[in-house]
Amino acid sequence: MLQWKSNRAAFTLIELLVVVIIVAVLAAVGIPLMAGQIARARATEAESGLGTIRTALRSYFAERTTFVGATFANIGLNVDAIGNNNGDLDGRYFDDNDYSLPATGTSLAATTYCIGVVGSGAGASQAPRADQVVGFSRSMNELGNIFGSGNCSGVALN
Repeated sequence: MLQWKSNRAAFTLIELLVVVIIVAVLAAVGIPLMAGQIARARATEAESGLGTIRTALRSYFAERTTFVGATFANIGLNVDAIGNNNGDLDGRYFDDNDYSLPATGTSLAATTYCIGVVGSGAGASQAPRADQVVGFSRSMNELGNIFGSGNCSGVALN
């Protein structure tokens, strides 16, 4: 008597269920980790922009021995008008208009300053992901200390 051998190879239901469970566990672990990385990316972009301003202010201070009178234009940063999106501080979450360089007499003194960034949202910002950082704020003082509350040791930003 002849027996026919089946050449069909297939996965069993148990094998498929195991694969589905493994994928579900990986997704359950990976999604929160990814969300944390997105928040970290937002903070890193804000702090990078503040660092750019700080570097320009240090050059300004080296030439004049004071921070008084510093503006984006005279510290060498190209800050564009809304809509151009080609300034030195434009990024994925923040654009030039989100960064503030305080006026003399508020938190910009001869040897100290407090610079900041506040996410203004898609209506006021041309950054592609501006809607994800509404109300997000960081600030930095002349020492490079970063504050997450939007001010430097109680000094309010303008």
